[in-house]
Amino acid sequence: MKICCAIICSKIASQESKQARSHITLCYAMLCYAMLCRAKLRYASEIADRAISTSHSRYVLYRACAQRTVYPQKTMLQEGPIFIDDEEEFDIYKNRLVEHPTNYAETLFNFIKSLIGTGMLAMANTFSHSGYVLGPLGVIVVILISVHCKHLLMDANARLCKKRRITYLNFPDTFEAVFVDGPPPLQRFSTFAKLLVRTNIVLAQFGVGVIYTVFISTNIKALCDNYIEEIDLRLYGLMMLVPLLAINCVRNLKFLAPFSAVALLMSLVSCVIIWYYAFRDLHPLSERAMVGKLSNLPLFLGSVLFIYEPAPTVLPMRHAMKRPQSWGGIFGVFHVGTTIVIVMCFIMGFFGYMAYGDDAKGSITLNLPQDQPLAQSVTLMQCLAIFFSQALQNYLAVEVMWDGYLLPKLHDHKYKLLLEFSFRAALVFIECEGLVISLEAINEPTIRRLPHHLPPDCPTLLPPPSMNSLPPPASSCPSRSAYILLAVIAPSLELFISLFGALTTPIMGMMIPVISESVTTWYLLDKKKFYLTTVKNVLIFIFAVAAFVISTVTSLTAIIKKFQ
Repeated sequence: MKICCAIICSKIASQESKQARSHITLCYAMLCYAMLCRAKLRYASEIADRAISTSHSRYVLYRACAQRTVYPQKTMLQEGPIFIDDEEEFDIYKNRLVEHPTNYAETLFNFIKSLIGTGMLAMANTFSHSGYVLGPLGVIVVILISVHCKHLLMDANARLCKKRRITYLNFPDTFEAVFVDGPPPLQRFSTFAKLLVRTNIVLAQFGVGVIYTVFISTNIKALCDNYIEEIDLRLYGLMMLVPLLAINCVRNLKFLAPFSAVALLMSLVSCVIIWYYAFRDLHPLSERAMVGKLSNLPLFLGSVLFIYEPAPTVLPMRHAMKRPQSWGGIFGVFHVGTTIVIVMCFIMGFFGYMAYGDDAKGSITLNLPQDQPLAQSVTLMQCLAIFFSQALQNYLAVEVMWDGYLLPKLHDHKYKLLLEFSFRAALVFIECEGLVISLEAINEPTIRRLPHHLPPDCPTLLPPPSMNSLPPPASSCPSRSAYILLAVIAPSLELFISLFGALTTPIMGMMIPVISESVTTWYLLDKKKFYLTTVKNVLIFIFAVAAFVISTVTSLTAIIKKFQ
């Protein structure tokens, strides 16, 4: 402690200002605090220099000691304290090692296609829950909050990369580093934070993959039933397996971009055809509700959250760019892509609701006349568009689970490429058979149809004639359970879209970014900005928690009621 006192006195003696001398006690307390937090003594001089040169309030001076960082062992994070000057000198965009970088157009195609999917086709049904006035306003507000939170996540990621003098941290490593760099009481939660993000990403991508699989299977079956003899729905799922395995073997965003471009073109053409049918059947505003029922607003919120769900994709897409500086900015990929998505969702939702009202289906393609070839072409193009973008949705799960967790353990393995393809194939199998762990509730019409299509080794779902008995466990016959649950989810896709949106986006898209900003910038702001930032982040966090709880409960309740 005497050494600390000598250091601080030598620093103060070199200062002539009265203000510097007045900080003797405060700087001494800062050094004591730093030592108690296990900051090494050789960094005490730098801490004192920073404290004395700071002209902010005593509150900021006290928080300046948090600049020291104690990293745990067995971590990839850089060891030792790093100061703001070091951060500003390091450019995370230089010296990057990207095997196949993407240009502006390729990144834009990938980003837009990661947002446009089944959620956009459900916008007409979404507006039926909110009304034609509250719907557009709600979409704009929710997406603006999501855009702001993604900026917070990207800024925190850049700040943490600069501190470590590395060019990239994936989403789980970013959130782990947030707590590692945070105040000492929070550092113990760094491992849990990383596990939380990994779990949410896997569950989110699993949910999206299941919804995509259901959408493609059911729509292809409905289309083919018009021309050929009716085939079991499970066979369509089996026929999808090989193409899905093939497209999921594409390993980087550069080679996924052509698929995204084709999928985006098909989506745009099919949207134009949908708008043609919608404009032809428009109803006056007086026949539609300005504001929907209060009980349906959580369903609206969950569906909108599902549309702008891919928060974690912004980090790998920005990193994969040839010029990452083109990601941000007014005409950057992020803002241009977001604007295009907002416009398309508004047109699809508003005019779809004006045309079909409360009869709008979970996928607006179901409202089109299915006996007309033009309408059938929409279904086919949307299925192909969803199919081509399925690998893009799995890209993040592969990056998190394979690149971030399994690959370091198999770095010197002889067959690691074969193991990677096996892992990708396992993801596809899990998504195709993942419906086994979904809801077990089914309605009576579905029950009555099932025994005619079940394989002989599967027991009858319900003992006739009683329709009140519970079905046997799903594990008793996985193929049968998968078929049952396909039949359950297919006619109520909008409810499951709302459910997955409510479960994933509030956590990854809102809560984690505001926590990241609060923990990584709390010692960099003056007192006023700190309070304003804290209030703003607390409000966003409360909104995210409310959206998570209310939308999840409402979606589950609606699903249960529908199949009772």
